[in-house]
Amino acid sequence: MESVFGWLGDIFRSILRIFPQLIIVRKTHNLVKFICGKNVQIKPPGIYFWWPLITEIELVPVVRQTTHLHRQYLTTKDDRCIGVSSILIYEVENTEKLFTLTWDYEDTICDYGTKAVKKIVCGHTLQELLSMGMAVDTKLCEELSPDLKHYGIKTMVFTLVDLAAWPAFIIDKFAYNGNGNGKEKVTTEYESMNDL
Repeated sequence: MESVFGWLGDIFRSILRIFPQLIIVRKTHNLVKFICGKNVQIKPPGIYFWWPLITEIELVPVVRQTTHLHRQYLTTKDDRCIGVSSILIYEVENTEKLFTLTWDYEDTICDYGTKAVKKIVCGHTLQELLSMGMAVDTKLCEELSPDLKHYGIKTMVFTLVDLAAWPAFIIDKFAYNGNGNGKEKVTTEYESMNDL
């Protein structure tokens, strides 16, 4: 019986595709219409009819958005290992580029964002990064903006929210003692954070 109702539901949905449907686009979004799969139309906020038989639609937010990039563990120019976290604030300037030049724009943002962080962090010493202050954010924006602009994205703020230096050596293991009669724990000393 369930299969019968499912079959009838599929027929009903197929019939509805013949008729135009109404969609309301909020002020915070744009409407992307793919007509016959290849013709792209971008519509601003408003009320529109679309024909499901030959058209696919996507709603995309175009106002201020924030992406938290995953934590990265990198080595600075002076061979210091640090952990960094960052956030990116952006807006969508060109919706057509966003949907026609990349499949998943959120992944694209993360890809270029992590690349920019790596280039800036690995290209400077730890002391340089600490002394630069807000200038690090400026360099990050300058590095990232051209890449995202190609996809219709405007970089507003790109900043490090966490920068933590890690000990140079953290080794915790068991080794056989000189007599070979057992194991003794060998642990190297942590590098003092005051020396960083």
